[in-house]
Amino acid sequence: MKTTKIKSSLIALVIALVANSNAAIVNIGPSFSSSANALNFESSVSTITPTLGSSGILVNKTLAVGDTFTYTFASSDFTNYLTSSLLGFTKLGFAMTGTSAAPAAFSLDLYGLNAASEVAVIQSFSGYVPTSSASAFVGLTAGTVGDLSVINNVVGFGFTFNVGDIAVNTTLNSLQADLIPEPSSASLLALGMAGLVALRARRKS
Repeated sequence: MKTTKIKSSLIALVIALVANSNAAIVNIGPSFSSSANALNFESSVSTITPTLGSSGILVNKTLAVGDTFTYTFASSDFTNYLTSSLLGFTKLGFAMTGTSAAPAAFSLDLYGLNAASEVAVIQSFSGYVPTSSASAFVGLTAGTVGDLSVINNVVGFGFTFNVGDIAVNTTLNSLQADLIPEPSSASLLALGMAGLVALRARRKS
């Protein structure tokens, strides 16, 4: 009976510690609202181009497959957001608001600048424009890893719509990362104490 109570307490402690280690969404890189950054749009059928406003990059148009825009900015260091040297940048996302008539698929290439001042693809991603007008973190699915050596010199991204005949009115507010914070010292101490209590209870039973 006593051992059961101890086990229950340990389970509750672990659950509490896990709940306290929620992922954190943080903005990374420059603000999309800066008029100093370059925005270029290539459209096959529409003259409606993205615009830079106080909230970010606004796209309001009926899509054609292959509609593309690029956004370049002053060099930024994203090294801290790598999950590993093999996986690359797997927790990238956008803060997005706006709507689309249906989930609109897109792909994104993150670019960096190498020592020879040549643009290199760091990693490719895919995602969907949200259908809700509420601002939300839109997580991207990590794709092909390119040149991770330029992750410390990120200079922009290429955004390509992969669907047509869907009306979108969406704003990209910022690049974001979904981070799981490192456990605190108190959390590690509590887990260590829990392990010792569990070991002692096991020896007594």
